[in-house]
Amino acid sequence: MVTDVPKMEMNLAEMENGQTAEFRGGFRHKLQELDCDVNVEATLTVMEGSYLIEAETSCLLSGCCDRCLNPVEERVHGTVEILLRRTAAEENGEQDESLPAVSPEQEVSYDIFPRVLQFLLLEIPQKIICSTDCQGLCPLCGKNLNEGECQCEEQEGDPRWEPLKKLMNDQ
Repeated sequence: MVTDVPKMEMNLAEMENGQTAEFRGGFRHKLQELDCDVNVEATLTVMEGSYLIEAETSCLLSGCCDRCLNPVEERVHGTVEILLRRTAAEENGEQDESLPAVSPEQEVSYDIFPRVLQFLLLEIPQKIICSTDCQGLCPLCGKNLNEGECQCEEQEGDPRWEPLKKLMNDQ
């Protein structure tokens, strides 16, 4: 859920070729069960036939370690580049179909938030762990193995898998 998100809109219609505009902002967001403090610094450059938006993003992720459930924070950095085709270029016959077009309504106010959010979702690691040598929790008693050994006895395993183990040992 997004809270306190500033409008990350840039007015493209008032810009002329070679002109640049800057945007700075931050917001809190919840990404995949993680709290995230996002900071964005973006620059819009108007070029002939297109707009280039370059955004530096950083995000401080706060959540739980996927192995031991201890609190953990991790910082994610990156650069987002958005290249958009100007509608004025289409009128002159200069079309690059590989670029998304900006409609006249969007030129008045183009919101970069969805692109920044999409980038952040791709940059989040699949597993967030407190350290590379985190041993996690005991599957039987749930004790944090980083704090010491548990008193559980090691189990033999499910006897239904014995025929498969015999097949693997024969090879």
